[in-house]
Amino acid sequence: MRKSLLQASLAIFVLSLLLSVVPSSQASPSTCTRLPEAVLFYLKSLDPNLKVREDCLAVLSQKRSYLPVLPQGHDTPNEPTKVLAQFPLKSNSPDWVQFDNGFYLLRLIETENGKITFSRTETIPTALKTGLLPQNFMMPAGFSIPAELRIIVGDLPYETPLAQAKASPEQASPSQDSKTLSPLDKVSQGLSASNTIVDPILFTASLKDSRFTAWDAISWKSKWSLPLNCLATTSSTTQLGEYLYVNCLNAPKVNVIDVKGQQRLSELELSDVAQQLIQHPYYPIVLATHRYAAKITFLDSPHHLIKSVLILPFALQEVAMHPRLPLAYGVNTVGNRILEIDVQQMKVLRQFDLKVPSHKIHAVWIDENRGRFGTFWMASRDAQEVYAVDLFTGTKIHTLKLTSPLSHIAFIKDEKGILTPLFVSQGETTTTQSLYWDNLTPKLGDAHPIQGVDDKHYWMSFQISTHAHELIGVDAIGENVYLLEWNPSTQTLSSKRLVIKNMKSSVLTLVESLTPETVALIKKKTEALAPNETETEILTSLRSQPLRQNGFSRLGGALRFAPRDL
Repeated sequence: MRKSLLQASLAIFVLSLLLSVVPSSQASPSTCTRLPEAVLFYLKSLDPNLKVREDCLAVLSQKRSYLPVLPQGHDTPNEPTKVLAQFPLKSNSPDWVQFDNGFYLLRLIETENGKITFSRTETIPTALKTGLLPQNFMMPAGFSIPAELRIIVGDLPYETPLAQAKASPEQASPSQDSKTLSPLDKVSQGLSASNTIVDPILFTASLKDSRFTAWDAISWKSKWSLPLNCLATTSSTTQLGEYLYVNCLNAPKVNVIDVKGQQRLSELELSDVAQQLIQHPYYPIVLATHRYAAKITFLDSPHHLIKSVLILPFALQEVAMHPRLPLAYGVNTVGNRILEIDVQQMKVLRQFDLKVPSHKIHAVWIDENRGRFGTFWMASRDAQEVYAVDLFTGTKIHTLKLTSPLSHIAFIKDEKGILTPLFVSQGETTTTQSLYWDNLTPKLGDAHPIQGVDDKHYWMSFQISTHAHELIGVDAIGENVYLLEWNPSTQTLSSKRLVIKNMKSSVLTLVESLTPETVALIKKKTEALAPNETETEILTSLRSQPLRQNGFSRLGGALRFAPRDL
């Protein structure tokens, strides 16, 4: 008996000694040889024909593949049991999926130029960015990892892809007669018919059954529709046209529409009904304005969240985003008080009190043709005039008299993003007048009738189209949609053709899908149009001060930044 016990003890000792010198076949906590059951179950719900490689890369049909990201610490003993979140919601091709123990799945995509990368990195949660890829992952050729995700690489053999080769001296040398280009001009040179816009979609909201419909703006046939369960009157597309924010006139909520997924992604509950939804061109902020409440709501457009609600000194009738700076400007109903709002700090910076006639304001817009911050324009249907305020000093600088009472305003946007306002008037005929700048002086063009338009049609609204010199117009009862064309040489607007009949809807917005080249161009434009050093210093000074009224008179040293003409 004692002999057998000694033999057993000796065997255990020898076995333990062997295990100490022979490498274990079990994977270390930072590697992956199998996916947890809950993760497999989820992936099979997306595709029953799922295939998993030995490094845990999950390959699905329709060119979908997912890479696991291990939680911070990488040695969490608990396996995942359920899905906590995914983005986009209810998508069968989500960009990322979160499980309850910190385990993530991250989708890989292949770009048109053959690179492997991740989809929509701006939506990725912070917890995922601090995780770790399986350290036995076989890195594919052409793998491109954004800088904000480099920490998840760990010790994997990854080298930052080389930058594109510089142009040869012959290509880079400018000709003798070439002119110096501004940052905006340099960016605009990248625009061409082949890489700007594809598959434009017109979105309408039915006045009969509250259905939301997407129309192909080339063939003008309906593509898809979904119920909103409320009457929508305004919408705003996110920077890349991936999502659409749509208000409800009879409820304090905003619908988030996934344009690519053709579904309602989520519903944001507001404190008051949103009358305007405005996306900043270069900052991921959507403003929801409340005409009958002295407040404004900030929405985080990448993550579809309510960031903050700002209480205002008074309610705003109309609001316009600055085309370049992180600022918004709103005016009260009668147009004698303006608020300057910082959309990054989410605070009111200044209030301008104006000595102007008390006419109800129906439209506002901003251009950068004069002054350090540009010009804020206001127009009213109750008066035959429009007037401008210098955004740096808060003083009225221009007043223009229209030839006929104003009915509506349309805007033509050129390839540089510069707006040309068209003032639509209705009398015996429907006419338009354009506003243009002659050096530093704004002027109104001659009034011209809209050619090819039956005078029985009274234009209710226009939508900007980024196709060159085209507009979309709707008649007074929202029944028909027309495509109109602007001729810049003759300053005339003409009806091109009737595109949708008997729609009985309000036109909301035109969303245009962007190619990868245009997405890159938008990023370059964002960098090129960032505030310059002087503007940054002014903004810093403004942000450090309490609310100021009527310009910079009490900002101390800020007076040395006197306004200048651009």
